[in-house]
Amino acid sequence: MACKCNTLCSLAVLVLVIYTWNVNCTETVEVDPIIDVASLNRDSFPPGFIFGAGSSSYQFEGAAKEGGRGTSIWDTFTHESPERILDGSNGDVAIDAYHRYKEDVNIIKDMNLDSYRFSISWSRILPNFRDYAELCFKEFGDRVKHWVTLNEPWSYSNNGYTNGRMAPGRCSTWINPNCTEGDSGTEPYLVSHYQLLAHAAAVNVYKTKYQVPQKGLIGITLVANWYIPFSNSKADQRATQRAIDFMYGWQGVNVKGYYIWSLFDNFEWCSGYTLRFGMTLVDYKNDMKRYKKLSAIWFKNFLQKRTRLYDSS
Repeated sequence: MACKCNTLCSLAVLVLVIYTWNVNCTETVEVDPIIDVASLNRDSFPPGFIFGAGSSSYQFEGAAKEGGRGTSIWDTFTHESPERILDGSNGDVAIDAYHRYKEDVNIIKDMNLDSYRFSISWSRILPNFRDYAELCFKEFGDRVKHWVTLNEPWSYSNNGYTNGRMAPGRCSTWINPNCTEGDSGTEPYLVSHYQLLAHAAAVNVYKTKYQVPQKGLIGITLVANWYIPFSNSKADQRATQRAIDFMYGWQGVNVKGYYIWSLFDNFEWCSGYTLRFGMTLVDYKNDMKRYKKLSAIWFKNFLQKRTRLYDSS
């Protein structure tokens, strides 16, 4: 089965951030691109800029039947419809981060990263989103100061309910003949609506009960795609610009950090384990051993904090 999943080109977004630093939405500033990337390092960014890496519980954790974990829609999707995963795999073991988190934290520390964004699987906690979120705030809020309610809600509603490529695999047959249930014309909008309601409920609980004493922040992670013209025609170029303006209409915001995806190879949804764009190679056939790729070595050197010397004269 051919499987096409939208992925984010990390470099393109990073360069975009550099280009648009301190540019507001009402003026145009042309900046020459950095051709010599060898000169690019942590000091090229403002003081306090955070460099981190992200992960996702189902894609990383494994331990599907341990720690009181319940069933998620991805468990159901991968086990009942393995033919809809490119290599027929699932996240039962993933990269075994559940058992190897200490090793992975050491890798993160050795990489010179400032931060690590990870998700707490609701199926290990509580099935109700609001109650699950509040329990997380209560138990971890004294240490966790930055919260994200939902990761890429558009990806979930679009791929889960428009084209059916991801769990729960619902869509209209005129979109994807593999779908046996669903309505691509209505369900994505309903799902998006309820995601926003869930987000609002969690944010309201945090802001009214926990934000002041815990002194933290809460938000949402939105997907960002990059576009290129289909051809050199002016119509395609204008269409591309409209799409970019729509996706990045918030440019001028004070960007304070960048999180790479991904630090490790992992279960990449409908592509299974066929894609390897992690900076750390995971040997799935040899006890899940981790090996740094050249990209990890480059990024570690990039993130190394350098001591600036000043001429006292």
